Amino acid sequence: MPWGAPGAKKVTPAADANVADPRDAKRSLKVTGLSKSFASVKVLSNISFELNSGEVVALMGENGAGKSTLIKCISGVHSAEEGTVEFSGLDRAGGNDERQDIAVIHQHFSLVPDLTVAESLSLGREPVRSGFWLRRSVMRSKAAEALREVGLDCDVDTPVRQLTVGQRQMLEVAKALMASAWLVVMDEPTSALSNRERDQLYTIIGKLKAKGCAVLYISHKMEEVRELASRAIILRDGKLVGDVALSTMSERQLVHMMVGRDLGNVFPWSAATIGKNMVDIRNLSGGLLHDVSLTVRQGEVVGLAGLMGSGRSDILRCIAGMDRYSTGEVFLRGQALKSGDQLQSAKAGVAFIPEDRHVEGIVGGLSIADNLGLVWMRRHSKVGVVSTSGAKAMADRLIRQLDIRPPVPTKKVGTLSGGNQQKVVIGKWLAVNPGIVLLDEPTSGVDVGAKSEIHKVIGELKAAGAAILLVSSELPELLGVSDRIVVIREGRSVGELPRGASERDVMELAFGSTEESRKGAQS
Repeated sequence: MPWGAPGAKKVTPAADANVADPRDAKRSLKVTGLSKSFASVKVLSNISFELNSGEVVALMGENGAGKSTLIKCISGVHSAEEGTVEFSGLDRAGGNDERQDIAVIHQHFSLVPDLTVAESLSLGREPVRSGFWLRRSVMRSKAAEALREVGLDCDVDTPVRQLTVGQRQMLEVAKALMASAWLVVMDEPTSALSNRERDQLYTIIGKLKAKGCAVLYISHKMEEVRELASRAIILRDGKLVGDVALSTMSERQLVHMMVGRDLGNVFPWSAATIGKNMVDIRNLSGGLLHDVSLTVRQGEVVGLAGLMGSGRSDILRCIAGMDRYSTGEVFLRGQALKSGDQLQSAKAGVAFIPEDRHVEGIVGGLSIADNLGLVWMRRHSKVGVVSTSGAKAMADRLIRQLDIRPPVPTKKVGTLSGGNQQKVVIGKWLAVNPGIVLLDEPTSGVDVGAKSEIHKVIGELKAAGAAILLVSSELPELLGVSDRIVVIREGRSVGELPRGASERDVMELAFGSTEESRKGAQS
Protein backbone atom coordinates (compact mmCIF):
# COMPACT_ATOMS: atom_id res chain seq x y z
CA MET A 1 0.00 0.00 0.00
CA PRO A 2 1.71 3.22 -1.16
CA TRP A 3 2.03 6.20 1.12
CA GLY A 4 1.29 9.82 0.33
CA ALA A 5 -0.44 10.64 -2.93
CA PRO A 6 -1.52 7.80 -5.23
CA GLY A 7 1.55 6.64 -7.08
CA ALA A 8 3.93 8.30 -4.64
CA LYS A 9 7.53 7.23 -5.14
CA LYS A 10 8.81 4.45 -2.90
CA VAL A 11 12.57 4.62 -2.54
CA THR A 12 14.48 1.46 -3.45
CA PRO A 13 17.64 0.95 -1.36
CA ALA A 14 21.02 0.48 -2.90
CA ALA A 15 21.91 -3.11 -3.69
CA ASP A 16 24.93 -3.12 -1.40
CA ALA A 17 23.03 -1.75 1.64
CA ASN A 18 23.54 -4.65 4.00
CA VAL A 19 24.31 -4.14 7.67
CA ALA A 20 24.09 -6.33 10.75
CA ASP A 21 21.89 -3.91 12.65
CA PRO A 22 19.30 -2.27 10.36
CA ARG A 23 19.75 0.97 12.33
CA ASP A 24 23.47 1.29 11.50
CA ALA A 25 23.04 2.52 7.91
CA LYS A 26 22.82 6.22 7.06
CA ARG A 27 19.14 6.89 6.58
CA SER A 28 16.75 9.70 6.02
CA LEU A 29 13.07 10.50 5.89
CA LYS A 30 11.90 13.09 3.39
CA VAL A 31 8.38 14.52 3.50
CA THR A 32 7.45 16.64 0.49
CA GLY A 33 4.28 18.69 -0.05
CA LEU A 34 2.17 16.53 2.26
CA SER A 35 -1.51 17.49 2.55
CA LYS A 36 -4.36 15.71 4.32
CA SER A 37 -8.07 16.45 4.68
CA PHE A 38 -10.93 14.89 6.59
CA ALA A 39 -14.21 15.53 4.76
CA SER A 40 -14.00 19.22 3.83
CA VAL A 41 -11.54 20.16 6.59
CA LYS A 42 -7.87 20.43 5.58
CA VAL A 43 -5.75 19.42 8.57
CA LEU A 44 -2.33 19.39 6.85
CA SER A 45 -1.28 21.69 4.03
CA ASN A 46 1.92 21.35 1.98
CA ILE A 47 4.22 20.02 4.73
CA SER A 48 7.85 19.44 3.77
CA PHE A 49 10.88 18.55 5.91
CA GLU A 50 13.74 16.04 6.24
CA LEU A 51 14.88 13.89 9.14
CA ASN A 52 18.25 12.11 9.17
CA SER A 53 19.74 9.26 11.19
CA GLY A 54 21.32 10.31 14.47
CA GLU A 55 19.02 13.34 14.86
CA VAL A 56 16.63 14.23 17.65
CA VAL A 57 14.09 16.70 16.26
CA ALA A 58 11.22 18.28 18.16
CA LEU A 59 7.77 18.41 16.57
CA MET A 60 6.02 21.40 18.14
CA GLY A 61 2.66 23.11 17.90
CA GLU A 62 -0.57 23.68 19.77
CA ASN A 63 -2.97 20.80 20.29
CA GLY A 64 -4.91 20.57 17.07
CA ALA A 65 -2.05 21.94 14.96
CA GLY A 66 -1.82 18.67 12.99
CA LYS A 67 1.01 16.85 14.78
CA SER A 68 -0.89 13.59 15.32
CA THR A 69 -2.19 13.54 11.74
CA LEU A 70 1.33 14.11 10.42
CA ILE A 71 2.65 11.18 12.48
CA LYS A 72 -0.14 8.94 11.20
CA CYS A 73 0.68 9.88 7.61
CA ILE A 74 4.37 9.10 8.18
CA SER A 75 3.64 5.78 9.91
CA GLY A 76 1.13 4.66 7.29
CA VAL A 77 -2.07 4.90 9.33
CA HIS A 78 -3.39 7.60 6.98
CA SER A 79 -2.68 8.15 3.30
CA ALA A 80 -2.47 11.76 2.13
CA GLU A 81 -4.16 13.34 -0.86
CA GLU A 82 -1.00 15.12 -1.97
CA GLY A 83 2.73 14.81 -1.43
CA THR A 84 5.14 12.00 -0.69
CA VAL A 85 6.80 10.28 2.27
CA GLU A 86 10.14 8.84 1.18
CA PHE A 87 12.77 6.81 2.99
CA SER A 88 16.35 6.31 1.81
CA GLY A 89 19.21 4.09 2.95
CA LEU A 90 16.96 1.16 3.87
CA ASP A 91 17.96 -2.47 3.45
CA ARG A 92 14.81 -3.96 1.99
CA ALA A 93 15.95 -7.11 0.19
CA GLY A 94 12.87 -8.88 1.52
CA GLY A 95 10.53 -6.16 0.27
CA ASN A 96 9.16 -5.34 3.71
CA ASP A 97 7.08 -2.24 4.33
CA GLU A 98 8.96 0.79 5.69
CA ARG A 99 6.42 1.03 8.50
CA GLN A 100 8.30 -1.76 10.27
CA ASP A 101 11.13 0.73 10.75
CA ILE A 102 8.89 3.17 12.64
CA ALA A 103 7.90 2.86 16.29
CA VAL A 104 5.36 5.31 17.70
CA ILE A 105 5.09 5.78 21.46
CA HIS A 106 1.65 7.31 21.80
CA GLN A 107 0.61 9.76 24.52
CA HIS A 108 -2.40 7.54 25.19
CA PHE A 109 -1.30 4.00 25.88
CA SER A 110 -1.84 1.24 23.30
CA LEU A 111 -1.28 -1.57 25.79
CA VAL A 112 -3.82 -4.33 26.49
CA PRO A 113 -4.65 -4.20 30.25
CA ASP A 114 -5.45 -7.91 30.62
CA LEU A 115 -2.23 -9.16 29.01
CA THR A 116 0.95 -9.68 30.99
CA VAL A 117 4.00 -7.49 30.50
CA ALA A 118 5.70 -10.20 28.44
CA GLU A 119 2.62 -10.78 26.28
CA SER A 120 2.20 -7.05 25.67
CA LEU A 121 5.81 -6.61 24.57
CA SER A 122 5.60 -9.55 22.15
CA LEU A 123 2.14 -8.75 20.76
CA GLY A 124 2.29 -9.08 16.97
CA ARG A 125 5.82 -10.50 17.11
CA GLU A 126 5.23 -13.66 19.17
CA PRO A 127 8.06 -16.25 19.00
CA VAL A 128 6.62 -19.56 17.76
CA ARG A 129 7.86 -23.09 17.15
CA SER A 130 6.80 -25.16 14.14
CA GLY A 131 4.80 -22.16 12.99
CA PHE A 132 2.21 -22.70 15.73
CA TRP A 133 3.43 -23.31 19.30
CA LEU A 134 4.08 -20.18 21.35
CA ARG A 135 7.57 -20.16 22.86
CA ARG A 136 6.71 -18.58 26.19
CA SER A 137 10.20 -18.97 27.70
CA VAL A 138 11.70 -17.03 24.78
CA MET A 139 8.96 -14.41 25.04
CA ARG A 140 9.58 -13.93 28.75
CA SER A 141 13.36 -13.81 28.29
CA LYS A 142 13.15 -11.12 25.58
CA ALA A 143 10.71 -9.15 27.70
CA ALA A 144 13.04 -9.26 30.71
CA GLU A 145 15.92 -8.00 28.53
CA ALA A 146 13.78 -5.11 27.24
CA LEU A 147 12.77 -4.15 30.78
CA ARG A 148 16.42 -4.07 31.86
CA GLU A 149 17.24 -1.78 28.93
CA VAL A 150 14.68 0.80 30.06
CA GLY A 151 15.35 0.31 33.78
CA LEU A 152 11.84 -0.94 34.56
CA ASP A 153 11.75 -3.16 37.65
CA CYS A 154 8.70 -5.41 37.44
CA ASP A 155 7.84 -9.07 36.87
CA VAL A 156 7.23 -9.99 33.21
CA ASP A 157 4.18 -12.02 34.30
CA THR A 158 2.51 -9.00 35.92
CA PRO A 159 -0.78 -7.96 34.21
CA VAL A 160 -0.47 -4.53 32.61
CA ARG A 161 -3.48 -3.21 34.54
CA GLN A 162 -1.51 -3.59 37.80
CA LEU A 163 1.28 -1.25 36.67
CA THR A 164 1.42 2.42 37.59
CA VAL A 165 0.96 5.06 34.89
CA GLY A 166 4.71 5.72 34.86
CA GLN A 167 5.50 2.00 34.52
CA ARG A 168 3.10 1.71 31.60
CA GLN A 169 4.81 4.63 29.88
CA MET A 170 8.22 2.93 30.22
CA LEU A 171 6.64 -0.29 28.97
CA GLU A 172 5.61 1.57 25.81
CA VAL A 173 9.24 2.67 25.41
CA ALA A 174 10.45 -0.93 25.86
CA LYS A 175 7.95 -2.09 23.23
CA ALA A 176 9.32 0.44 20.74
CA LEU A 177 12.92 -0.63 21.42
CA MET A 178 12.04 -4.29 20.84
CA ALA A 179 10.86 -3.37 17.35
CA SER A 180 14.44 -2.35 16.39
CA ALA A 181 12.98 0.69 14.65
CA TRP A 182 15.09 3.27 12.84
CA LEU A 183 12.63 6.12 13.44
CA VAL A 184 11.13 6.44 16.94
CA VAL A 185 8.30 8.90 17.51
CA MET A 186 7.72 9.90 21.14
CA ASP A 187 4.50 11.75 21.95
CA GLU A 188 4.67 13.44 25.40
CA PRO A 189 6.66 10.48 26.81
CA THR A 190 7.53 12.08 30.18
CA SER A 191 4.06 13.30 31.16
CA ALA A 192 3.63 10.40 33.61
CA LEU A 193 7.26 9.71 34.55
CA SER A 194 9.11 10.28 37.80
CA ASN A 195 12.46 12.12 37.76
CA ARG A 196 14.35 8.81 37.77
CA GLU A 197 12.27 7.41 34.92
CA ARG A 198 12.67 10.65 32.97
CA ASP A 199 16.45 10.49 33.35
CA GLN A 200 16.40 6.87 32.18
CA LEU A 201 14.41 7.91 29.11
CA TYR A 202 16.91 10.67 28.33
CA THR A 203 19.71 8.06 28.49
CA ILE A 204 17.77 5.78 26.13
CA ILE A 205 17.30 8.62 23.64
CA GLY A 206 21.05 9.26 23.75
CA LYS A 207 21.72 5.57 23.00
CA LEU A 208 19.23 5.57 20.12
CA LYS A 209 20.92 8.64 18.64
CA ALA A 210 24.35 7.01 18.95
CA LYS A 211 23.06 3.89 17.14
CA GLY A 212 21.96 6.01 14.20
CA CYS A 213 18.26 6.13 15.00
CA ALA A 214 16.23 9.27 14.42
CA VAL A 215 13.88 10.48 17.15
CA LEU A 216 10.89 12.74 16.48
CA TYR A 217 10.05 14.14 19.91
CA ILE A 218 6.71 15.76 20.74
CA SER A 219 6.54 17.72 23.99
CA HIS A 220 5.02 20.92 25.34
CA LYS A 221 7.83 21.21 27.90
CA MET A 222 10.35 23.74 26.64
CA GLU A 223 13.14 22.54 28.94
CA GLU A 224 12.85 19.00 27.55
CA VAL A 225 12.84 20.15 23.96
CA ARG A 226 15.94 22.28 24.46
CA GLU A 227 17.82 19.55 26.32
CA LEU A 228 17.14 16.77 23.81
CA ALA A 229 16.59 18.24 20.35
CA SER A 230 18.85 20.17 17.98
CA ARG A 231 16.06 21.67 15.88
CA ALA A 232 12.29 22.03 15.86
CA ILE A 233 9.64 21.51 13.21
CA ILE A 234 6.78 23.83 14.12
CA LEU A 235 3.18 23.48 12.94
CA ARG A 236 0.32 25.94 13.28
CA ASP A 237 -3.19 25.30 11.93
CA GLY A 238 -1.93 22.44 9.77
CA LYS A 239 0.84 24.47 8.13
CA LEU A 240 4.61 24.36 8.55
CA VAL A 241 5.62 27.70 10.07
CA GLY A 242 9.21 26.88 10.94
CA ASP A 243 12.07 24.39 10.73
CA VAL A 244 14.55 26.07 13.05
CA ALA A 245 17.74 25.43 15.01
CA LEU A 246 16.77 25.62 18.68
CA SER A 247 20.06 27.29 19.58
CA THR A 248 18.96 30.37 17.60
CA MET A 249 15.47 30.71 19.11
CA SER A 250 14.29 32.09 22.45
CA GLU A 251 11.37 30.50 24.28
CA ARG A 252 9.24 33.55 23.54
CA GLN A 253 9.99 33.26 19.80
CA LEU A 254 9.07 29.58 19.77
CA VAL A 255 5.80 30.23 21.58
CA HIS A 256 4.93 33.04 19.18
CA MET A 257 5.54 30.75 16.19
CA MET A 258 3.30 28.07 17.67
CA VAL A 259 0.34 30.24 18.67
CA GLY A 260 0.73 33.21 16.33
CA ARG A 261 0.35 35.74 19.14
CA ASP A 262 2.06 37.01 22.27
CA LEU A 263 0.75 35.23 25.38
CA GLY A 264 2.06 37.87 27.78
CA ASN A 265 3.14 36.68 31.21
CA VAL A 266 3.61 32.93 31.43
CA PHE A 267 2.14 32.82 34.94
CA PRO A 268 -0.14 35.85 35.47
CA TRP A 269 -0.38 36.26 39.25
CA SER A 270 -2.05 38.88 41.39
CA ALA A 271 -2.91 39.05 45.06
CA ALA A 272 -6.51 38.41 46.11
CA THR A 273 -8.47 38.99 49.28
CA ILE A 274 -7.89 36.08 51.64
CA GLY A 275 -11.04 34.82 53.35
CA LYS A 276 -12.03 32.04 55.72
CA ASN A 277 -10.79 28.46 55.73
CA MET A 278 -12.54 26.38 53.06
CA VAL A 279 -10.49 23.18 53.43
CA ASP A 280 -9.02 22.07 56.73
CA ILE A 281 -7.17 18.74 56.86
CA ARG A 282 -6.06 17.42 60.23
CA ASN A 283 -3.75 14.42 60.74
CA LEU A 284 -4.98 12.62 57.63
CA SER A 285 -3.75 9.03 57.15
CA GLY A 286 -4.63 6.19 54.82
CA GLY A 287 -3.00 4.54 51.82
CA LEU A 288 0.16 6.53 51.07
CA LEU A 289 -0.74 9.31 53.51
CA HIS A 290 0.62 9.64 57.04
CA ASP A 291 -0.53 12.40 59.40
CA VAL A 292 -1.05 15.13 56.77
CA SER A 293 -2.31 18.54 57.90
CA LEU A 294 -2.96 21.66 55.79
CA THR A 295 -5.51 24.42 55.15
CA VAL A 296 -6.73 26.26 52.06
CA ARG A 297 -8.52 29.60 52.35
CA GLN A 298 -10.77 31.63 50.11
CA GLY A 299 -8.87 33.58 47.46
CA GLU A 300 -5.63 31.60 47.48
CA VAL A 301 -3.87 28.91 45.47
CA VAL A 302 -2.01 26.35 47.56
CA GLY A 303 0.44 24.23 45.57
CA LEU A 304 1.25 20.65 46.52
CA ALA A 305 4.85 19.78 45.65
CA GLY A 306 6.60 16.45 45.92
CA LEU A 307 8.04 13.56 43.98
CA MET A 308 5.77 11.21 42.05
CA GLY A 309 4.30 8.70 44.51
CA SER A 310 4.66 11.08 47.45
CA GLY A 311 0.89 11.18 48.02
CA ARG A 312 0.05 14.58 46.47
CA SER A 313 -2.83 13.27 44.35
CA ASP A 314 -4.12 11.11 47.21
CA ILE A 315 -4.82 14.24 49.25
CA LEU A 316 -6.99 15.68 46.48
CA ARG A 317 -8.85 12.40 46.02
CA CYS A 318 -9.63 12.19 49.74
CA ILE A 319 -11.05 15.74 49.71
CA ALA A 320 -13.16 14.89 46.65
CA GLY A 321 -14.47 11.73 48.33
CA MET A 322 -12.92 9.59 45.58
CA ASP A 323 -10.68 7.70 48.04
CA ARG A 324 -11.24 6.72 51.63
CA TYR A 325 -8.94 7.61 54.53
CA SER A 326 -8.48 5.61 57.72
CA THR A 327 -7.79 8.27 60.36
CA GLY A 328 -7.81 12.04 60.63
CA GLU A 329 -10.39 14.64 59.62
CA VAL A 330 -11.32 16.67 56.54
CA PHE A 331 -13.46 19.79 57.01
CA LEU A 332 -15.11 21.50 54.03
CA ARG A 333 -16.54 24.94 54.80
CA GLY A 334 -16.35 23.97 58.49
CA GLN A 335 -18.31 20.73 58.07
CA ALA A 336 -16.66 17.35 58.66
CA LEU A 337 -16.48 15.18 55.52
CA LYS A 338 -17.39 11.53 55.83
CA SER A 339 -14.58 9.40 54.38
CA GLY A 340 -15.30 8.42 50.76
CA ASP A 341 -18.49 10.49 50.45
CA GLN A 342 -18.38 11.98 46.92
CA LEU A 343 -21.90 13.36 47.14
CA GLN A 344 -21.19 15.32 50.33
CA SER A 345 -18.01 16.69 48.78
CA ALA A 346 -19.89 17.81 45.65
CA LYS A 347 -22.63 19.44 47.74
CA ALA A 348 -19.92 21.41 49.58
CA GLY A 349 -18.96 22.93 46.23
CA VAL A 350 -15.86 20.85 45.51
CA ALA A 351 -14.71 20.64 41.87
CA PHE A 352 -12.20 17.87 41.10
CA ILE A 353 -10.14 18.01 37.89
CA PRO A 354 -8.42 14.59 37.85
CA GLU A 355 -4.97 13.68 36.54
CA ASP A 356 -6.37 11.15 34.04
CA ARG A 357 -9.02 13.17 32.20
CA HIS A 358 -9.80 10.32 29.80
CA VAL A 359 -10.84 7.91 32.56
CA GLU A 360 -12.39 10.25 35.17
CA GLY A 361 -12.86 13.63 33.51
CA ILE A 362 -14.77 13.27 30.25
CA VAL A 363 -17.19 10.97 28.45
CA GLY A 364 -15.58 10.72 25.03
CA GLY A 365 -18.71 9.53 23.24
CA LEU A 366 -20.79 12.51 24.38
CA SER A 367 -20.78 15.97 22.81
CA ILE A 368 -19.01 19.06 24.14
CA ALA A 369 -22.35 20.48 25.30
CA ASP A 370 -23.36 17.25 27.08
CA ASN A 371 -20.02 17.01 28.88
CA LEU A 372 -20.18 20.66 29.96
CA GLY A 373 -23.63 19.99 31.38
CA LEU A 374 -22.83 16.85 33.38
CA VAL A 375 -22.67 18.69 36.72
CA TRP A 376 -24.88 21.63 35.74
CA MET A 377 -27.85 19.40 34.87
CA ARG A 378 -27.85 17.74 38.27
CA ARG A 379 -28.15 21.13 39.98
CA HIS A 380 -30.60 22.77 37.54
CA SER A 381 -33.08 19.99 36.87
CA LYS A 382 -36.61 20.11 38.25
CA VAL A 383 -38.21 16.71 38.88
CA GLY A 384 -35.74 15.30 36.37
CA VAL A 385 -36.48 17.86 33.63
CA VAL A 386 -33.75 20.19 32.30
CA SER A 387 -34.29 23.42 30.40
CA THR A 388 -32.95 22.84 26.88
CA SER A 389 -32.49 26.55 26.25
CA GLY A 390 -30.72 26.99 29.60
CA ALA A 391 -28.33 24.11 28.88
CA LYS A 392 -27.57 25.49 25.42
CA ALA A 393 -26.88 28.99 26.77
CA MET A 394 -24.57 27.55 29.44
CA ALA A 395 -22.60 25.48 26.88
CA ASP A 396 -22.30 28.37 24.42
CA ARG A 397 -21.04 30.67 27.18
CA LEU A 398 -18.35 28.24 28.36
CA ILE A 399 -17.21 27.40 24.83
CA ARG A 400 -16.61 31.12 24.24
CA GLN A 401 -15.09 31.75 27.66
CA LEU A 402 -12.60 28.86 27.40
CA ASP A 403 -12.04 29.17 23.64
CA ILE A 404 -12.85 25.49 23.09
CA ARG A 405 -11.95 24.49 19.54
CA PRO A 406 -13.71 23.78 17.33
CA PRO A 407 -16.57 25.83 18.86
CA VAL A 408 -19.15 23.22 17.86
CA PRO A 409 -21.36 22.14 20.82
CA THR A 410 -22.42 18.90 19.08
CA LYS A 411 -18.88 17.65 18.40
CA LYS A 412 -17.85 14.57 20.38
CA VAL A 413 -15.29 15.31 23.07
CA GLY A 414 -13.32 12.16 22.23
CA THR A 415 -12.36 13.72 18.89
CA LEU A 416 -10.89 16.90 20.43
CA SER A 417 -7.23 17.59 21.08
CA GLY A 418 -5.88 17.07 24.61
CA GLY A 419 -5.89 20.77 25.47
CA ASN A 420 -9.50 21.24 24.39
CA GLN A 421 -10.56 18.11 26.28
CA GLN A 422 -8.98 19.57 29.42
CA LYS A 423 -10.87 22.82 28.87
CA VAL A 424 -14.10 20.81 28.77
CA VAL A 425 -13.19 19.04 32.06
CA ILE A 426 -12.61 22.41 33.72
CA GLY A 427 -15.65 23.94 32.04
CA LYS A 428 -18.13 21.42 33.42
CA TRP A 429 -17.19 22.64 36.91
CA LEU A 430 -17.11 26.34 36.01
CA ALA A 431 -20.75 25.89 35.04
CA VAL A 432 -21.68 25.59 38.74
CA ASN A 433 -19.31 28.23 40.23
CA PRO A 434 -17.34 25.93 42.58
CA GLY A 435 -16.01 27.30 45.87
CA ILE A 436 -13.26 24.67 46.27
CA VAL A 437 -11.22 23.64 43.23
CA LEU A 438 -8.88 20.63 43.21
CA LEU A 439 -6.52 20.61 40.21
CA ASP A 440 -4.41 17.50 39.61
CA GLU A 441 -1.83 18.14 36.86
CA PRO A 442 -4.24 20.48 35.00
CA THR A 443 -1.78 21.34 32.19
CA SER A 444 -0.23 17.89 31.63
CA GLY A 445 -0.01 17.18 27.89
CA VAL A 446 -1.46 20.61 27.12
CA ASP A 447 0.06 23.05 24.62
CA VAL A 448 1.38 26.48 25.56
CA GLY A 449 -1.71 28.35 24.34
CA ALA A 450 -4.10 26.16 26.33
CA LYS A 451 -1.79 26.38 29.36
CA SER A 452 -2.01 30.16 29.26
CA GLU A 453 -5.81 30.00 29.11
CA ILE A 454 -5.97 27.51 32.01
CA HIS A 455 -3.69 29.72 34.13
CA LYS A 456 -5.99 32.64 33.35
CA VAL A 457 -9.01 30.62 34.53
CA ILE A 458 -7.17 29.75 37.77
CA GLY A 459 -6.57 33.47 38.35
CA GLU A 460 -10.23 34.27 37.71
CA LEU A 461 -11.39 31.57 40.15
CA LYS A 462 -8.99 32.88 42.78
CA ALA A 463 -10.19 36.46 42.30
CA ALA A 464 -13.79 35.25 42.69
CA GLY A 465 -12.91 33.82 46.12
CA ALA A 466 -12.41 30.13 45.34
CA ALA A 467 -10.03 28.05 47.43
CA ILE A 468 -7.68 26.21 45.06
CA LEU A 469 -5.42 23.23 45.71
CA LEU A 470 -2.98 22.55 42.84
CA VAL A 471 -0.83 19.50 42.13
CA SER A 472 1.77 19.97 39.39
CA SER A 473 4.98 18.16 38.49
CA GLU A 474 6.24 21.29 36.71
CA LEU A 475 8.00 23.35 39.35
CA PRO A 476 7.97 26.61 37.35
CA GLU A 477 4.18 26.34 37.10
CA LEU A 478 3.80 25.51 40.79
CA LEU A 479 6.03 28.41 41.84
CA GLY A 480 4.45 30.82 39.37
CA VAL A 481 0.79 30.16 40.16
CA SER A 482 0.78 29.35 43.90
CA ASP A 483 0.44 31.77 46.83
CA ARG A 484 2.19 29.24 49.04
CA ILE A 485 3.44 25.67 48.63
CA VAL A 486 3.06 22.65 50.90
CA VAL A 487 5.71 19.98 50.25
CA ILE A 488 4.75 16.30 50.57
CA ARG A 489 7.38 13.61 51.11
CA GLU A 490 6.59 9.91 51.54
CA GLY A 491 2.98 10.70 52.41
CA ARG A 492 3.77 13.41 54.97
CA SER A 493 3.52 17.19 54.85
CA VAL A 494 7.12 18.17 55.60
CA GLY A 495 7.10 21.93 55.16
CA GLU A 496 5.43 25.03 53.80
CA LEU A 497 7.04 27.66 51.56
CA PRO A 498 5.83 31.21 50.87
CA ARG A 499 5.49 32.78 47.43
CA GLY A 500 8.92 33.67 46.09
CA ALA A 501 10.52 30.38 47.12
CA SER A 502 13.00 28.83 44.67
CA GLU A 503 13.06 25.45 42.96
CA ARG A 504 16.00 24.58 45.21
CA ASP A 505 13.91 25.31 48.32
CA VAL A 506 11.21 22.92 47.11
CA MET A 507 13.67 20.19 46.12
CA GLU A 508 15.45 20.29 49.47
CA LEU A 509 12.19 19.56 51.27
CA ALA A 510 10.98 17.04 48.66
CA PHE A 511 14.18 14.98 48.78
CA GLY A 512 14.78 15.33 52.49
CA SER A 513 18.36 16.60 52.46
CA THR A 514 20.45 19.26 50.78
CA GLU A 515 22.70 16.68 49.13
CA GLU A 516 19.79 14.71 47.68
CA SER A 517 18.02 17.87 46.53
CA ARG A 518 21.11 18.96 44.61
CA LYS A 519 21.15 15.63 42.80
CA GLY A 520 17.48 16.06 41.96
CA ALA A 521 17.95 19.64 40.76
CA GLN A 522 20.73 18.50 38.42
CA SER A 523 18.54 15.77 36.92
